[in-house]
Amino acid sequence: MKQNSARSILAVGLLMSFGTASAAEFAVAPSIDLSYKSSTFDFIFASGSGTSLIKPSYTTLAPSLGLSLGRFYGLVAYESTINDWNSTSLEVTAPTSNAFKQQSFERNESSLTFGYRVMDGSGKLGAVNIFAGYLQGVSGWSSTTSRYTTGTLSIDNLHVDFSEKGPFLGANYSYPFGNKGTLSLSAAYGMLSGLLKDVETTGSGSTNQDLYSKSSGLSMGIAWSGNLTGSMNYRLGLKYVNYSFDVNKLDDKLTGTSVSIPSDTFVIKEKIYSLNFGVISYF
Repeated sequence: MKQNSARSILAVGLLMSFGTASAAEFAVAPSIDLSYKSSTFDFIFASGSGTSLIKPSYTTLAPSLGLSLGRFYGLVAYESTINDWNSTSLEVTAPTSNAFKQQSFERNESSLTFGYRVMDGSGKLGAVNIFAGYLQGVSGWSSTTSRYTTGTLSIDNLHVDFSEKGPFLGANYSYPFGNKGTLSLSAAYGMLSGLLKDVETTGSGSTNQDLYSKSSGLSMGIAWSGNLTGSMNYRLGLKYVNYSFDVNKLDDKLTGTSVSIPSDTFVIKEKIYSLNFGVISYF
């Protein structure tokens, strides 16, 4: 029965589904996933206008460890970039004025998930899982701009961290296609707290600000899994995640009164699209 078990990963809290194990069966499943991700950071202002800050593409590696006993299971996972995004650009505004910009981006994420198998997949309707957990993630963006204007060189450095943490809830449905494999659909929603932290250094000094706000995360995924050999399975999945940071919902106690808020409030949306391939060994 284990060799035909379905296993899938979901973004806001990686979810592993342990298929049709018997009520007394205990299973341990270490796994590792390689993902290619494409992200966008959009600033959407109250006036309706918006702008996209950066659009990085990067690769991540995510080891995880899952445990199951009967209908209950748990998963701890960590994901980090192994190929950071880097970008360079040159802007010439006049014969004696130009700016050279270098940018980089990375993301790290960890999660702890606990779930319950409502339907074990032994019937014709497939398997249904519900789960809850805790997520903590941070996206870091750095920019160095070298400006040359009529013989004068100035260098500006900016580093921005967009982080989120908090609980999430979700569900997973999987349907087996005999020995060919299993198709899984997943969705999760996170009730998170967000932090937008930026530090800017120029020739005239350094400034920084921390904005704390209520945040949310929505994740949807589809995956195909099957057996490679013996007790080793594979999974191939597509995943979409949308994190939203609303400046209209700032936590004043944490943010403080000295922070300068833009006159036109805004929402930051970090959207992550990913393609992942994973290998699971279980015993």
